[in-house]
Amino acid sequence: MSPSADSSRAAVALRTLRVNTAELLRQPGQRRGITECLEIALFGIDAPDADARQVDIALECESTLQGVRVTGSVEVARSGECRRCLAQVRWIESVPTDELYQREVTDADAIEIETDALDLAPLVRDLTALALAAELPLCRPDCAGLCPICGLDRNDATCACQTEIRDDRWAALDQLVLDEDLGAPDPAESPDPPG
Repeated sequence: MSPSADSSRAAVALRTLRVNTAELLRQPGQRRGITECLEIALFGIDAPDADARQVDIALECESTLQGVRVTGSVEVARSGECRRCLAQVRWIESVPTDELYQREVTDADAIEIETDALDLAPLVRDLTALALAAELPLCRPDCAGLCPICGLDRNDATCACQTEIRDDRWAALDQLVLDEDLGAPDPAESPDPPG
């Protein structure tokens, strides 16, 4: 396919992310939903893994007295390695959004509507980039990880390696004998003096 055909295909696909704000703002409370599944490459983003090829977009544009509120999320299928045990993991990374667009910006967090067509492609691109930059997850919440000595996956088996990390700078504290170690009564447990 030629570069011009690719760019025209991208323009057609991204056109679904344009909202006619003149029509939408005529009546507060009016809504327009956008549900699309688009290639990540359309946004100029390289996929970091084989599963991250498409972005599922679910946005709702609502006309309010303040402007146009855009809520929803984008989801990207991801794959990678567990950050503790390096097992292969697949997950869906979802990034929510709640943005306010205004013709005349009166809210410090609002984004200006510059024309009669609100282009949501930059918003979707930013949300997709956030989804792709998310930290790798764990394969399960209680992942034990790999043994730092022998490399054994502690989720599958246990090893006899001594993994306690000692800092010799604190070795002198091992010689410290505390009162409770000597059998002295704990002041918190002693009865109140007669009074």
